[in-house]
Amino acid sequence: MLGNIGFTLELINMFLLFKVLLGYSFRTNRSALAVAALLAVFHYAGFFLLSSDMLWELNILWKIIPVVIPVLCFQGRKLVVLGIGLCMDVVFELMQYLCWGGSIIALKGKTDTLDPSMTYVGGLVFTSIIILGLTVILNQKKINLYQLTEQMNPFSFVPFLLCAIIIHYNSWYFGDIFNERAQITFGENLIKNGITGLIILAFFLICLVLVNQRKELRRMILFNEKCIQEQTEQYQLQGKTDMELRRFRHDHKEHFAVIRKLAEADSAQRVLSYLDEINVVEESLRFISSNNVIGDAIFNRYESLCREAGIFLSVDGKFPDHLLIAETDLCIILSNGLKNAYDAARKCRGNRGIEVSIENDGEHFLFISVRNSCCESLELRNSIPVTNSDDKRNHGLGTRNMTEAARRAGGSITWREENGQVVTEIMIPV
Repeated sequence: MLGNIGFTLELINMFLLFKVLLGYSFRTNRSALAVAALLAVFHYAGFFLLSSDMLWELNILWKIIPVVIPVLCFQGRKLVVLGIGLCMDVVFELMQYLCWGGSIIALKGKTDTLDPSMTYVGGLVFTSIIILGLTVILNQKKINLYQLTEQMNPFSFVPFLLCAIIIHYNSWYFGDIFNERAQITFGENLIKNGITGLIILAFFLICLVLVNQRKELRRMILFNEKCIQEQTEQYQLQGKTDMELRRFRHDHKEHFAVIRKLAEADSAQRVLSYLDEINVVEESLRFISSNNVIGDAIFNRYESLCREAGIFLSVDGKFPDHLLIAETDLCIILSNGLKNAYDAARKCRGNRGIEVSIENDGEHFLFISVRNSCCESLELRNSIPVTNSDDKRNHGLGTRNMTEAARRAGGSITWREENGQVVTEIMIPV
């Protein structure tokens, strides 16, 4: 009975860890979910139908099942989910050490009525409380752990798991103990095991955080360089456009003179052709002004790309004079948003377009809407579009970067499909 209670608490803790704390979503694959359910039923049935000796012989299997079930239930990189599940199983055992050792000391070595299974259940209850506490703290700080865990190298779990094996099989944890003094010593050693394991876990997590911060710093340096490059290209483009515009205005008298002569010669078709040529020149001199140097740089670069690809791009609205969002984060959001819209529209046939709308409610938020043609259905995972590229490891990072940039600014981004178009809704505070 206690075995099934412990298994139930293990599943609850796994659910709290992956779904509540880390933010994983359940798989949509019903076959995988069905296999997970069958494993759970098999585990429950085993504790009711098998003898104690058989249960002991199958102990490894009973420990593997709670680790495998999250891999079948939650979306994400399977090796990462498996590594987290294995580490979580180690944490369960460490918490049991603490409860078991604490119970022995509290009973002053009189352990005749002490059931180790009860201490395991107690350890699982304390684990649930810790996970819920961490969830509350991290939610208040708006820390998204899903992106961090999915970017982890699966081999980074190996050092902690090796240390856990060494702790489990060290000299503190073996032998039959009979007298009360020896039981107390055994309890103290169990507590030392648990504390040592948790310290190693903390060191392991700190190392992962430091490595992630280093990667984040490198990424921010790249984003800063990209932001500077966007602004430099913007100034160059604006200077070139101004020069071409001055040349066009300088020659406008000559253009009118030519049109006049063509009209006097009663050559309406040639007049229309000449006006079309002027219109082409004028379109090439089009400059989008959004009242923001980052926005101008990105919009005008993609306006040029869209014009060459035969895609219509319109930008309606202006940015306010002051924005709370960092220029690098604004650059990340706009550049990735326009790039995704451009790539999607370029795959379509017929009328292709991208419409950008910028609206300010005048008080708290700026709303940016990017609507683009799309010939492929939109698939979302954890509210983020799934890339259609075969190389999913190195693609699809743009939307995740956009989400993180909006989150840092206190805003949000949502994607939806509407009438054959993909609509990206961006909300950032002002």
